[in-house]
Amino acid sequence: MSRKARDMGHPRRSFAYGNVKIENHSIPWEMIHRAAEVLCVRNEGYPAGLELRKVYRVLADEQASKRHQVRVIDESGEDYLYPEEFFVLVG
Repeated sequence: MSRKARDMGHPRRSFAYGNVKIENHSIPWEMIHRAAEVLCVRNEGYPAGLELRKVYRVLADEQASKRHQVRVIDESGEDYLYPEEFFVLVG
C-alpha cells in the first residue's frame, strides 16, 4: 500500500476493544510528544502493517497530530501515518 493511501486515514468513530468502549478519542499532541509507545487496538485496512495488541514506537509529528493521525514505525520497519483511533497510549 502506498504511503499516500496510508496517510489518508479513516473517519473517526467509536469502537469496542475487549470490554472497553472507546468513543471518538483524540490523543493530544503533548501526550504523543511525551509518549514513546502506543498499543495497537485496531488495524482495519492495514493487517500487514499493524498487528493488534502490539506496542509500536511513535515518532513525533505535530502536523499529523493536527489531522488526528499518529506516525509509527510499523511492521515494514518504516514510519507511516495511521488514524489515532487505532492506538492507545502506553504508560
